[in-house]
Amino acid sequence: MAKFVALALLTGVDSRLIKSDVKIPGNQIVKIGDFEVYSQSAGHDLLNTCTSFAPTIVNDPNQPVVTVCGAQTRVTVFLRNMCEPYHHYQEAIGSCNTAAGDGCVTVGPTQQHWMSTAQSYIIEQCATGTVLAEK
Repeated sequence: MAKFVALALLTGVDSRLIKSDVKIPGNQIVKIGDFEVYSQSAGHDLLNTCTSFAPTIVNDPNQPVVTVCGAQTRVTVFLRNMCEPYHHYQEAIGSCNTAAGDGCVTVGPTQQHWMSTAQSYIIEQCATGTVLAEK
């Protein structure tokens, strides 16, 4: 009975909030500017967690420049803080296509002008072949 109650409670939870023990390949890397924030060496603590950009990034009109490497990781950048969607001011970065290979995708204010005022981002897994990781 307790398992049924726990399952019933979890079914209402947004899948982005569920952390799992899924193994993340070593070629999945996210950089904000020159800093790795998600990788084997930096760790994966930011997975499925809304994160505000550091003040140095927010105050630099040429930042954030977000680089996503690997075909199973996507970063969504939001104009507003707390990963709050607003009109069309969110940018999904990452191929999420394993057939495309494990290259890198970089987007910043040069490609998307409003990103110079972006406030937050979330790192998510995609194209993993599991239902839980897909949104």
